[in-house]
Parts: sequence; structure tokens; C-alpha cells
Amino acid sequence: MAEPTDSSPTAAVAALAQADQWLMRAELPEEFAQIMAAAEVARVMAERARLGTSAINRATSIKLQAMAGLAAAVDRGQGDGTIAGHGGDRVSKIAPGNLAPPRRLSDLGVDAKTVRESRLVALADREYGIRALAERAESAGREITRTEVVALGRAVESGITEGQGDDWYTPAWLFDALGLRFDMDVCAPEDPGHRTCPADAYLTEADDGLARPWHGMVWCNPPYSKAAPWVARVIAHGDAVLLTHIPANASWAVDVWRTADAMVPMQALPFQRPNGATYRPGYALMLTGYGQAAAEAVIAAGRLTEKSGSAWVRA
Repeated sequence: MAEPTDSSPTAAVAALAQADQWLMRAELPEEFAQIMAAAEVARVMAERARLGTSAINRATSIKLQAMAGLAAAVDRGQGDGTIAGHGGDRVSKIAPGNLAPPRRLSDLGVDAKTVRESRLVALADREYGIRALAERAESAGREITRTEVVALGRAVESGITEGQGDDWYTPAWLFDALGLRFDMDVCAPEDPGHRTCPADAYLTEADDGLARPWHGMVWCNPPYSKAAPWVARVIAHGDAVLLTHIPANASWAVDVWRTADAMVPMQALPFQRPNGATYRPGYALMLTGYGQAAAEAVIAAGRLTEKSGSAWVRA
């Protein structure tokens, strides 16, 4: 962060206004990264000029909105192959049509931790609204912090905010795009009214799908808080379509990349929750096929939906 050279109230107000203007025009991830730095400078200037909680919260709010913008911009770039994902060269496999090599996060002036935190901030923004959070903090006479907003995003990600845990119901249009009928949905909702997967058999949490035998083509949208054993089972089964997030720090994510027959990144899928509301997780998802029929269906679904990125098929 550049050290502020002028701590006068006039300079601090000007710095806030400039960061706000940049935010309204930003589109590229590097622009959002620069705004994050500029907003932090403005926050320090406002603090030194003793402009009060309102000005400080405005600066923090600009920074948080820039973080949410950064997350969206990086997700778009990783979806279309212009920005490298975790593992560097993997995006070039997903999007071989790109003429230019994918840019790394370091080229954008950010690192993986910043992007991860930015995705959590984006989740909190969608759930609560960053401006609303800042106004609430100001009404309470306190400053809003990045740490608390990241924590809110983490709570939204895990489902803690509504006590709904891992119940995220796949939209029916995705199954229409796949054009498959499955032998089993191994992570089906308890309530039949929430089941969108066309399957001959459904295993719910009460059935303990990991302990029961699987047969035929399987659909698996596992609980993301404990996805690893489900992913391992899908890989071993070898005839399945898997929908899951791909966390950068999970060893099972590497196993998915190594074993899948076809993969399509899916962006901003609207999931139904038990309370009837629709939510979009703030991280990229991957639709993965194991077996020839599943792989062909995954590729076909990728072509039919605007919410997908470029597909990759194992040779």
C-alpha cells in the first residue's frame, strides 16, 4: 500500500471520491485490485484527518465492493480460460482455443488468498449487501472491517446463516440440458418435492448413500462441507455426473482433474434452498462426467447453457 502523503481533510475526501469513481468504471480484475489499494489509502487518510466513522466506513465499503468485483472478474476469466486457475496450466487444457496464454493471478497484482477472501466478501454482499452492512455498523457507532465481512461470507458459504447446512437443490434446467435419466441420485433431498434429478432411485441422508451400494449411472451433488468421500466414491464408481465446487486447497480436487472424462466449469448456478429462496454460491462449480455417456452429456450441457465455461474432454 502506498503511504499517504497528505492527511488533510480535503485530500482525504478527494481520495474517497476518486476511489468511488474508479469503482463505478472498473471491469478488469487488475482494476479492482488497484481500487482495493486506493481505498485502503483513502481509509488511512480519513483516519488521520479524523473525518469520523462515516468516512472510514465509506472507504472500507469501497474496498469491499472492489473485492466482490475482483472475485467476479477472476471467476469470469477462469471460466473462459483467460486467467489461470489453481495449478497454472489446467486452464489451457479447458480452453485450448485461447490464442494468448492464460494470465496468472500474480500478473493481476493479487494472490490466491486475496481471491479466496474476495469470493467470501462477494457471498456476504449477495446475502446482506456491503453498503447495508456499512450503514448498520455506522448506526451502531463502529467501523466495519474486512475480517467480519469475510466471516459473514464464510458463514453464508457453509449455510450457517439459515441453519440449512448442505441443502442446495440443483436447478431442474441443468438436468434438462444433460438429457439423461439416472439410475440413482445418491445425495437426494429428503423431501420428494425438492427432487429435481430424474432418477429411478434416490438415496437421502437418512439412507447414508456412502454406505449403500451404487449401480448404473449416478448423479452426485454432494454436501460441499464434506465432499471428499463422495468424490472418491464417484471416481471409484466411474459412471456418474458430479457437480461440486473445486476448492484450491483440497487434495480431492486434484483427483477430480486427474480422473474425469469431461469437465465444464459452471458459473453462478442458482440453487434452491429449503426456505424456498434462490442462492448462488460465490465460487466456481464444476460439472464432471465419468464414463462415455456421462462425458457426452456434460459436454452437451455446456453447449446449451450460458452459465458454463469452455469444456475439456480427456483424450
